[in-house]
Amino acid sequence: YKKTVFFNLKLNGVQVYGCTVVEGKKGDFISMPSRKGSDGKWYSIVYARISEHDQEIILAEVEKQLNK
Repeated sequence: YKKTVFFNLKLNGVQVYGCTVVEGKKGDFISMPSRKGSDGKWYSIVYARISEHDQEIILAEVEKQLNK
């Protein structure tokens, strides 16, 4: 992965801190917060199903904020 951008997301009235936009091989995607366990593996601490349409809207807003 090339670049990661951190942001907070208000989703259905719940504030989720520490979301990231990751630049992947197949394009940008949203990753929810995770923590590294004592076994060295990463575990999600928040799971939210976001439709492809909503993900596009969120990514566009993050890009808009970065370009201000």
